[in-house]
Amino acid sequence: AHLQIGTHVSYVGNHRGVLIAQGTKDSIITFTSASNNPEPGSWNGIFFHKLGTGAFHNCSVKYGGGTYGNITSSSTILTMDSCSIDSSSTNGITVTNSSAVLTLQNSTLNGNRGYPIKVHPNVDISQVLGNAATNNDSGNCCFLTNGAIRANRIWPGANRLDYKVAGDVIVYNSITEANTLTIR
Repeated sequence: AHLQIGTHVSYVGNHRGVLIAQGTKDSIITFTSASNNPEPGSWNGIFFHKLGTGAFHNCSVKYGGGTYGNITSSSTILTMDSCSIDSSSTNGITVTNSSAVLTLQNSTLNGNRGYPIKVHPNVDISQVLGNAATNNDSGNCCFLTNGAIRANRIWPGANRLDYKVAGDVIVYNSITEANTLTIR
């Protein structure tokens, strides 16, 4: 689906595929609950299955949550720029696919009851830059689950977000090349 500028989307059910939401600074696209009095967890949020992808520009996603967050992705690509991810009953964004690429730039993550961002440590977050997180109940940080890093990864310092690691992070070497974790 390709959403037009100024669209307001209330939760209507499950769909699979590609979602492109291209708003403008003056006319954002809003994803929210259909409730007249929404609160965190009023709807499940947006979930991208393994073959689904999402691209959001000038969008707002709020009052979701369900099990994982306002936006949950088990797909390989999720791209967001100039968005607000607010008031989830759990995490703002959760990426469960360890081979995924998360691009999140110039966005805000506020008032989520979990973490602003929760990802596996092998997720490529090198393009998570220039974001701000405030008033998130579990902390204003990027939460990394325990797991193995099987490719070169950079955890950028330009995030303006601290990192919190849940457990062991193992950096593997392949037969042909040593993998590197760079924390900037």
